[in-house]
Amino acid sequence: MKATEPFAPGVASRAPQAVSAEEEAAALHRFRSKAVRLLKAAKQEAAILRGMNDDLESIRVDQLAMLRREMGGKIDELVRLFVVTTGESLAELQAAAQACDHRRVAALAHRIKGSASNFGAVRMMAICERLETSPAGEAGCEPAALVELLAGEYQLVSRALGR
Repeated sequence: MKATEPFAPGVASRAPQAVSAEEEAAALHRFRSKAVRLLKAAKQEAAILRGMNDDLESIRVDQLAMLRREMGGKIDELVRLFVVTTGESLAELQAAAQACDHRRVAALAHRIKGSASNFGAVRMMAICERLETSPAGEAGCEPAALVELLAGEYQLVSRALGR
């Protein structure tokens, strides 16, 4: 690229300025430090949620029993819909997390949380709440650890529901 060419089409650029090796090294160090901090924050959050999992049930058995009593055989269709639609939403959530689309992550987490609440899937709800309320940039672009944890919890809930 020539010094007079814009960096991106339609964007005016300034002429490149000479940067000392020390300035370049300092900038690279700041970039790496931030990336490492973000990754550590995501890992710590996942560890906290894993610890929280010990205190919460995958699914509230009493709520599921009440649904079975009230709905009879219709509960099987509701469970099937939950498993299918939540699986689809989870796939969308994984894509949104990879794209760092925080608004979409929050919307999908809210949708999954609502579905999980129907069955008393308290750990799923807690993870979704965290995804939903995390401000963009708080943990950088690292919702992947939480999404991975949510995917594992979804598998547990699906098995608990008999699917």
